[in-house]
Amino acid sequence: QVVLSPAEERVVAIHEAGHALLAMLVEHATPPERISIAADMEGALGYVLRAARARPYAITGADMRADICVGLGGLCAERLVLGEVSIGAHTDLQQINRIARAMVEEYGMGANNGLVVRLEEPHHRGDAGVSERRRDRVDAEVGEILAQEQTRANALLTANRSLLDALVETLLVRKVLDRAELRAMTQGGAHG
Repeated sequence: QVVLSPAEERVVAIHEAGHALLAMLVEHATPPERISIAADMEGALGYVLRAARARPYAITGADMRADICVGLGGLCAERLVLGEVSIGAHTDLQQINRIARAMVEEYGMGANNGLVVRLEEPHHRGDAGVSERRRDRVDAEVGEILAQEQTRANALLTANRSLLDALVETLLVRKVLDRAELRAMTQGGAHG
């Protein structure tokens, strides 16, 4: 089991609090069931466990954008509170990029690329048949989605900075909070 220094534990608390707070504030996000900064046997330094989507077969663009925004919560909280970002955001960045790319390339949810989606099978992922101009347009749309959600994440965390700080401090003492405790902390104090 990993033993964190107090400074490392604080970074993990800020990161996970950012995810959890956005999961509670962002419309279309699935709420957090539990948040932990207790390192586990698998090596995870912390996590936010979120409820499964009630309707997993009808996920919308708004749902996917909410997932991106919540996914940016750790990185944005670290930058807001610490002025820099740790390597802990790496997996989050991979996941949100996958979601944004799927929105544009697989589900026709891009604003500018219309209904043209990538048709090749996932195991044949090459650039055959995809023009450089089209790839650039897709990359631009993916970047636009990510930038918009980063702006939303930053705005929500900044507007709710006192809640973020309170959640971090509570986590540092308690290590684990469940859904009811999270809801009690944010009841009436959140700004959307």
